[in-house]
Amino acid sequence: MTPGENFDGGGFVLKPGQSAVFTAPVRWSGRIWARTGCKFDQNGSGQCQTGSCGTTLKCSASGKTPASLAEFTLAQPDFYDVSLVDGFNVPIAIRPINGKGNCSSAGCDSDLRTTCPKELSLKANGKTVGCRSACDVFNTDEYCCRGNYGNPSTCKPTFYSKKFKEACPTSYSYAYDDPTSIFTCSGTDYVVAFCSSRFLLSILLFSFFSVYIFINTSLTCVNSWFYFSNLCFWSSGNDRYALTITTSFTAVDHKG
Repeated sequence: MTPGENFDGGGFVLKPGQSAVFTAPVRWSGRIWARTGCKFDQNGSGQCQTGSCGTTLKCSASGKTPASLAEFTLAQPDFYDVSLVDGFNVPIAIRPINGKGNCSSAGCDSDLRTTCPKELSLKANGKTVGCRSACDVFNTDEYCCRGNYGNPSTCKPTFYSKKFKEACPTSYSYAYDDPTSIFTCSGTDYVVAFCSSRFLLSILLFSFFSVYIFINTSLTCVNSWFYFSNLCFWSSGNDRYALTITTSFTAVDHKG
């Protein structure tokens, strides 16, 4: 995370199924992303294949492209989005909890590494570990939305950004992709999930890694999901949902 002074120094390890909880300071504005293929020693020194922010576990700068980004500006209301403008390295999603406003889930739960055009593919040991942006690869004004293309009238979707948008319709695919990509919400907590499963009845089920951001003190629903690994209940109005999560991380939803 950056700025990361209030988030364990801006860098930490999440193992499969593990979550971390942080309280964000008032009016925090920043980004959250995953690093992959990392090897750190006992002193926190090392390297990552994607998302690297230097040679240390703690991050004081943004991650190296390509990286899928969760971006926040915490205000009244909050603004949040998932951006693929800097490319893609892992699926990532944002889920607001009990907020007011257009509190939609945002993100990309598709794995673009499997469909990445070969000219954008970032490989390590013969395997695609990330999908770079066209700006990162070709460095032209058109792809980077700069110069004569530095405004929403001239910066339009490209062949590559359309591929990203098709796979991840609620994520930023290029710099001015605002109408379907940025969301607002008030009085809410947020869950940022990496490598998450699909959205199901407005409930985000977590397959691998999650970061919980406390904005207020109410987080009953998420705590229930976190502490009951096999079966839990979530209530909304008069409806009650039972979620059964199997060892293959699929989910069965039952209403009633």
